[in-house]
Amino acid sequence: MFGWPPPRDDHDWTTVYPRAVGRAFQVVSVLGVALLIASAWWLVTHQCDPANRFSILIGCFWIVAPPLFFLFEYFYIYPRWGRPDRLEYFKIGQELASKCWAASLVILYVCATGKLPGA
Repeated sequence: MFGWPPPRDDHDWTTVYPRAVGRAFQVVSVLGVALLIASAWWLVTHQCDPANRFSILIGCFWIVAPPLFFLFEYFYIYPRWGRPDRLEYFKIGQELASKCWAASLVILYVCATGKLPGA
């Protein structure tokens, strides 16, 4: 497009997975962000209601599901479809994703309670 050659998987040092697997991860990422936004919206609209079980379920989901996905990706998806020469890039990506997950927990906490942790 625009005179550039199409990207080739074998020369792209930033790609950890083949193109099809990478596209699947893009879809999962977009759905995850949409679910995070929907969860934050729900918690904001039902603020400070400890009896609301759905709010508790949302919190439990976001505490447990992302680390389980990180483990699943590390021990199952990457060994099966990942490129062995890009393990270091994969680890950096997982480290950044885990920090984003921790930040999302703080955002959800603020949405649910209306105050910062420790404040």
